[in-house]
Amino acid sequence: MINSNQLMQILDRIANDEETKEDINVLRQLLRAVNSQNLVQLGKYNVNISKDKGDIHIGDRIYQGADADSIKEALREVLQQQKSNRPRKEQLLLTDVRREVKARLKKSLPLKNTVLINLGKELQPDQVDCPYDDDILIGVKPNELLANKTSILEVFEQDEIQGKLLILGKPGSGKTTAILELAQNLIGLAWENPLEPIPVLVNLSSWKKVRQPISEWIIPQLAKKYPVSPNDCRQWLKEQKLLPILDGLDELESSLQQPCIEAINVFLNEERPPLHIVICSRNEEYTSNKIRLKLNGAISLQPLTNEQIQNYLTQVQHIPLWQTILKDDKLLELVRTPLFLSITILVYQEISIEKWQRLKSKEERLKYLWDSYIDRMLMRQTKHKHSNYNFSNIKQNRIWLVWLAKLLQLKDKVEFTVEELQPFETLDYNFQKIYIQILWLITGLIILLILYLRTGFVHELSQGIIISSTVTVVLMFVIYKVGNKIIIVKVLQYLLC
Repeated sequence: MINSNQLMQILDRIANDEETKEDINVLRQLLRAVNSQNLVQLGKYNVNISKDKGDIHIGDRIYQGADADSIKEALREVLQQQKSNRPRKEQLLLTDVRREVKARLKKSLPLKNTVLINLGKELQPDQVDCPYDDDILIGVKPNELLANKTSILEVFEQDEIQGKLLILGKPGSGKTTAILELAQNLIGLAWENPLEPIPVLVNLSSWKKVRQPISEWIIPQLAKKYPVSPNDCRQWLKEQKLLPILDGLDELESSLQQPCIEAINVFLNEERPPLHIVICSRNEEYTSNKIRLKLNGAISLQPLTNEQIQNYLTQVQHIPLWQTILKDDKLLELVRTPLFLSITILVYQEISIEKWQRLKSKEERLKYLWDSYIDRMLMRQTKHKHSNYNFSNIKQNRIWLVWLAKLLQLKDKVEFTVEELQPFETLDYNFQKIYIQILWLITGLIILLILYLRTGFVHELSQGIIISSTVTVVLMFVIYKVGNKIIIVKVLQYLLC
């Protein structure tokens, strides 16, 4: 039996991500062995594993499954909350952000039990309008390629950058994964020190109103994404407790990108701006704008080197794939992008190298790779307990995916959520016209009924109908021309008064 000091050492290692398999096994045995209730006291929390289902109970929370990962995750969360002096609401936000980052990082890795590649980084100081440069007369700053082992957190914490960083990269270069890796590190710092701001991830693609300040736009975005109230978000922004990580600047319409940069610069110049901020964008879209972000520094993510590709393929036990890539310069050039390296690993068994080599243009090779990847994803056995849909119908799935992609493109969106899908949006143009006509007809009939009830009992029926019909036609014409639903509401409010 282990003593209390040994137990606390195990718990500290779990909280710091330094636990061993033996630590987890000892902890599991301890939880199951301590008295008939399988219960152990961790500070102010009671921790136990139920005998029937094996669920983990920590305080008033229940975690499904008694496997090592569940135990480790549950205990780490509780221990971090115990160590933190943050208010309860801030702890909940931090926990939710941590879960989001962990889930998204897991999806970004092509195979299980793999680690992130530490991408090459080049400092590009001229990509930002650093406020400090206004006080110093200096020439053009040269770009600087950082050492291979330099992490994204080390760049963020550099004295000259001070947590105000722009991350640039080509499509598929690993920009989003880089900010998730940074967010993961910042979450750890925030748990350890309650004075550190809480990182929050928001996509700029939802910024649509040119004159809307970022400080106003971000509040409903956070309240919608995380379990926090708008008032709490507003207060935390004012108290500089949040660290915005804004991705997707390049996903905005080209006409909105420069106004968005200007809005961010205004945000950074407010009376209580965020102490730290991270912006992420593609190189081409960002550099096409005339103005620059007023940040302290910028980095551009570099293509993968031969050594990085070989080491990664060795780690995921795909050494034969590396030998194949070495023999094909075009394929080697393609997998220098992390996105296509991941895709190639996934579809390696399905693609034909001979067919690949017969393709002449880059567009044809990309299409072949994408088609193989889509088929690979659609062939996965996917089941949902609330659906009888046949996911194995690849052709039908492709049709629906194309329809969804066109819908997102039409609405200038990059993310799809079922909650935001409206029936009107699922109709094509002809059916939308019918939908609108039916809506006007129903509205007109409601107005007709209201007018008849107000006039029909005073005048003769025919006179009331004539008056009602005339007013209805005029109102419907105005509504149709203006196309504003607010008018309908105002008219109904007036008639009902």
